[in-house]
Amino acid sequence: MAASVIILGLAISFVFSSFITLPIKKVNRNIEKLKSGKDVEELKIISRDELGELTKNFNELAQIVMKQKQGFKNYASDLERTFIDTLRILIAAIDSRDDYTFGHSTRVAKMSLLIGRRLNLDTQSLKKLQMTCLFHDVGKIRLSDNILNKNSFLERAERIQMNKHPEHGAEILRLADSLRQYIPSVLHHHEWYDGTGYPAGIKGKQIPVFSAIISLTDAYDAMTSKRPYRDNMSKEEAVEELQRCSGTQFDPHLTDIFISILNGLWREEES
Repeated sequence: MAASVIILGLAISFVFSSFITLPIKKVNRNIEKLKSGKDVEELKIISRDELGELTKNFNELAQIVMKQKQGFKNYASDLERTFIDTLRILIAAIDSRDDYTFGHSTRVAKMSLLIGRRLNLDTQSLKKLQMTCLFHDVGKIRLSDNILNKNSFLERAERIQMNKHPEHGAEILRLADSLRQYIPSVLHHHEWYDGTGYPAGIKGKQIPVFSAIISLTDAYDAMTSKRPYRDNMSKEEAVEELQRCSGTQFDPHLTDIFISILNGLWREEES
């Protein structure tokens, strides 16, 4: 009988202990979830004592934390949209300094994203590519209007100044920590596949892939845009020039992809 009483007492103690510790363990697990940024489900209140009050207070606290988290997400999303919109306005202002290239950066971004999607880049990489395209000529803000709007070919000294705009762009991007990720691609978007470009003279796979993409779309848009010192090329003439410079100025693989995209777009326009 004594043994039975002891066993019964232990069983009751175990049940009572579980009744107390199990909710506490659940609260603790949910605290760990909140700390790691995960959402939590509402805990069931199983008593009306201090333990039940603790569970109730935790549920209320968890709801507040999750609402604040969602609010921060919405704020961050709104901030990102505002930043991108401001960036577009800034780039449009830079492009508008040259009447013949207004909208250039936006067109480069649009065409570059087509290449990026063909390369199966993920969403985050496509966003970064778009931002890089919008930034690629930001360094031109440091060039004089006399150079940007000259009605004839640039003299050697003027060409040297023009060729510094990738470095100027990198210097501008260094002013903000959040923009430094775009520096390599902006700095090297005028490198050539054979190593004869600028500013570093790197070649082949040394060139960041975003730079290699922008090199193509930037050149195509420049060739098909009218300049004060020359007429614009036709689409067909521009494609022929891309093919001619494949392997020297442009990455051959990316060139084939871009031309394939352009041919597809033309077929859609014709139909």
